[in-house]
Amino acid sequence: MEFIIPILAIGFLILFIKSMVQIVPGKTAFIVETFGKPWNRALTPGLNFILPWPIHSVAGKVSLQLMEIKTNVAVKTSDNVFLGLPVAVQYRADDAPAGTVKAFYELAEPKEQISSFILNNVRQSAAKMTLEELFQNRDKLQLVVLEELASRFSAYGYIIEAVLVDQPQPSVDVQESFNRVIASQRLLDAARNEGEATRIKLVKEAEAEAESKRLQGEGIANMRKAIAEGIEESMLTIKKAAPKLSDMEIMAFLTDTNRLDTISGAATHGNLIVVDMQDASAARQIAMTGVGVKSVK
Repeated sequence: MEFIIPILAIGFLILFIKSMVQIVPGKTAFIVETFGKPWNRALTPGLNFILPWPIHSVAGKVSLQLMEIKTNVAVKTSDNVFLGLPVAVQYRADDAPAGTVKAFYELAEPKEQISSFILNNVRQSAAKMTLEELFQNRDKLQLVVLEELASRFSAYGYIIEAVLVDQPQPSVDVQESFNRVIASQRLLDAARNEGEATRIKLVKEAEAEAESKRLQGEGIANMRKAIAEGIEESMLTIKKAAPKLSDMEIMAFLTDTNRLDTISGAATHGNLIVVDMQDASAARQIAMTGVGVKSVK
């Protein structure tokens, strides 16, 4: 009997000392209370000393590791499409001593409460977007949800590290309908592009034709100018050689000369048949004009 009391005393002393020494493992924080009143800071990883129980006691432990919540949010877009939106949120308790205390006391069920906020926030944000915008602007949705979550839960001692929104999951019917819309839009774009290409081609052809006609007109004008200058020079020469001839006689003579040159040129092609419609009296008159020119010389 006399040995029981010392043994009990030693055991109580061991428990007393053990309650004063707290070894906190890594990525963990201990929450300490003094007669039930929480400390304003948590015990950080390593060796810590507190007063013995019941003065100081460890009320609980908080993990500082990164945790993840995965959920599939049923949303309705602004164009009345119902679909599932896979969302993953990575969060952790604030590792600042005061922040860890908040994380322990402020939220009773942090995972469930964060999940509820995710559902409401994602639904509200997705309701402002069309199905196509939801596919194209998932990064924007992630940023909006991240900012809202971070702002709300920082007051509760939790840090939201990332929000990941996966590919929207509409029903098979919606997917097929969406694919048909995309295909028709691509066909419409192709038709517009083809029409624009045709328009550009026609415009370029018209511009080329206009340029060709302009150049052709300039060529004809230059040719006529050269002919006119040649006729003028020939008339002056004949006028100088035969002053008595009238302008009409000189023009008739030059015209017949060109006619004869044309007949001579046509004869060089062999099989070509040329019918001369000039009457005999006119030919004689022109011949007399030629004789008059020679006699003057």
